[in-house]
Amino acid sequence: MTGLFIQLSTTPPGSYLQDLVAHVRLLHPELTDLAFADCQPWDVARLDPLNLAGLNVYVGAPHIPWFGPRPDTPSGLQAWMLPVAGAAGMLTPSYRWDQIFADEALAEQTAARGWNVYIGSEVGIDALGDHPNLRAAWEAYLIEICKRVPGSKFLWSPYAWDAWATVSTFRRTRVQAAVKALVTNVKTYSQTPGIGRIDLQDGRGAQPLEPASDATNWYKLIKDSGTTIKINMELFTPGLQPLPIDVMRARRSYYATQGVPVGCSWEARYWLVPLYANHDH
Repeated sequence: MTGLFIQLSTTPPGSYLQDLVAHVRLLHPELTDLAFADCQPWDVARLDPLNLAGLNVYVGAPHIPWFGPRPDTPSGLQAWMLPVAGAAGMLTPSYRWDQIFADEALAEQTAARGWNVYIGSEVGIDALGDHPNLRAAWEAYLIEICKRVPGSKFLWSPYAWDAWATVSTFRRTRVQAAVKALVTNVKTYSQTPGIGRIDLQDGRGAQPLEPASDATNWYKLIKDSGTTIKINMELFTPGLQPLPIDVMRARRSYYATQGVPVGCSWEARYWLVPLYANHDH
């Protein structure tokens, strides 16, 4: 395992976090990346005592809650978009700026420590291909974040919602072009290296997709988008239970045989339980 997400909002206080990071590093000396999600500005002090030397550290702010359309939400949006922060929210300028300011407030602290930015807001790459206005809104958001934290590396972990077999060749081509255009435009208009890495969620925990071949196909579709693409191998089941250790092993092996690099996996809780249940890592 070379990368792991740790969700701070579900991490107990006290020495737990320090012990967890030490344990991960002991069992996985090959670890290169740790990404901390849901980090409030006052949580940064919890990270200071951790042994993070030699790691690529990414820290991300929480999502701004989205309670539905605001006065500046565009009219005529599809019904599925309205409750989704990454869709109607990102299309709403006031919400988009709220998220930018939250990300920037956190990055002001973390950048001073040499840590990088995890972009915790999410969207389906298939939706970016289907809706040019949504892609443009995401580009505006990502460009502004990159401009406001110059010199940082950026990690983003979007998803692909639709099962691969249900997506037509035309839509696949459109998604491929959309992701490549987004990466290029963010880099060009922010005048920064842009989004340095995308760890695409494999969707095996969030929803019961077809076999891991779905994630492999989505990866291969976007792997030449102009940035580093890896897979976020989800470590939980659709019932939000830890992935059985044999399934975890099989999935890692499958990705390796397919030439699919695994980046940061979501999330530390689901890694820890099978470790002790099976005396394995």
